[in-house]
Amino acid sequence: MKKLSTLFVALALALTASPQTWYVGSPNATDVTATLDNSVMTISGIGAMANFAWDGSPWYSVGSSITSVVIEDGVTSIGDWAFRGCTGLTSVTIPNSVTTIGGEAFRSCRGLTSVTIPNSVTNIDVQAFYACSSLTEVTIPNSVTTIGDLAFAYCRGLTSVTIGNSVTSIGEQAFQGCTGLTSVTIPNSVTTIGWGAFYECTGLTSVTVGWSTPLSINSNVFEDVPVQNVQLFVPYGTEDAYRAADVWQDFRVLGQANSGGGGDVGTSAQAQQATPLRLYPNPVTTGELTIENEKWQAGELVQIYNLSGTLVGTYSTAGEVTTINVSHLPVGTYVLRVGKYTGKFVKQ
Repeated sequence: MKKLSTLFVALALALTASPQTWYVGSPNATDVTATLDNSVMTISGIGAMANFAWDGSPWYSVGSSITSVVIEDGVTSIGDWAFRGCTGLTSVTIPNSVTTIGGEAFRSCRGLTSVTIPNSVTNIDVQAFYACSSLTEVTIPNSVTTIGDLAFAYCRGLTSVTIGNSVTSIGEQAFQGCTGLTSVTIPNSVTTIGWGAFYECTGLTSVTVGWSTPLSINSNVFEDVPVQNVQLFVPYGTEDAYRAADVWQDFRVLGQANSGGGGDVGTSAQAQQATPLRLYPNPVTTGELTIENEKWQAGELVQIYNLSGTLVGTYSTAGEVTTINVSHLPVGTYVLRVGKYTGKFVKQ
């Protein structure tokens, strides 16, 4: 009897360890295959994944055992609810063939710490990464045009978001409850920000925007955010317009000098050409930052602040071109001010 029992246990373990396979393509199920081998889920084939109901993915009952998802080239979409509740998931590989990340596709994947969204993706659907509480940083590539409602809501570990310059719409409550979020960069391609998009993002210290004319937004976009303490970086020369605009006027408005970084947030060419302050290299990797203004004389006061508004360094200009040592500063983003001119740089 003992030998028979041992045989049954061994057989059960062998069956458990065997790869499991499902056909999950749409419209033809056999076009896309999902294979779970131990804790690795591989999605392969040509075409779109099917969309599932909230508990309808074939692997939902064993979802907590999945630690890695590898989506192979050829798959064009990640289906709705595909990996919802895969709480053990820590890594996802998404190929350049994927154009859509479906609604609630990774909802409540609490172990997911990072995700690279490829330049092929155009749509991040509703609640796609809702409550992925361990995500720390997201870069939304230039291919994306729409960020769905609640797409990153309650990603409480998220500290930084950079939104690509093709995004036109940020959905309602898209980043609601991201209490760890400290900085957001919004390009001038964005024409609509839904209500409550940054609701309860209480950790925000800086917002960088690229519109030469302030975008009209609802007063609740930044509801429950202490915006009076948040630095708002705007294109150089537009400071007065933002200080007079509804909602934006409540921020600490600062002009954004041409940093030599190529106008990443969509600062207009005219504004960049008019900017009298240059900072380079930016980001700073060697410990030395050069600042330049053709009208400066020696002895003008240079002040550097962190994003909390604390003065962390003072210097004097040597003339039109001055190089200062910032190697003592911790890694992060800083504001540099000389007289009425303000610029922003990143220390790496």
